Amino acid sequence: MTLVEQAILPSLVRRLILVGMRLGYEPHDRTKSLIVPSRHLAEICQDFPRLIRRRGTDYTWTPESRGGLHVKVRRTDKPDGQLLVTNTTLLPEHLSELVVSKVIDAALEEGWQPDASGLDCYWLGAETCSSIIAEIENESKQDT
Repeated sequence: MTLVEQAILPSLVRRLILVGMRLGYEPHDRTKSLIVPSRHLAEICQDFPRLIRRRGTDYTWTPESRGGLHVKVRRTDKPDGQLLVTNTTLLPEHLSELVVSKVIDAALEEGWQPDASGLDCYWLGAETCSSIIAEIENESKQDT
């Protein structure tokens, strides 16, 4: 996963330490270290922009936790272009590049215009978002 921010903010470090402590990390014991499993990345990096490349275009995507967890997506080269927002409440485990790539594809197929400035944000419908999540969960069950 790639974060867009160049600086590492204190809030990110704090969340990393708190998750680490919950998993057994002891900050004052210099003899112990801990590698935080990737399944905890969504919790640690929530609300931080990330990069994704889809169909030859770079996008930033940001989990947004105000008003229920959803995702905001913009083209990196058109930051004033139309914003894509998932119109459903997601679970932290849904914050993945796989989900975001499918959200981008669905929105583009429905008519999202990421390079058009001056347009209100594009809300990808709750039904579409739910079907994307269900599809990914079904594929995951079939793989196990």
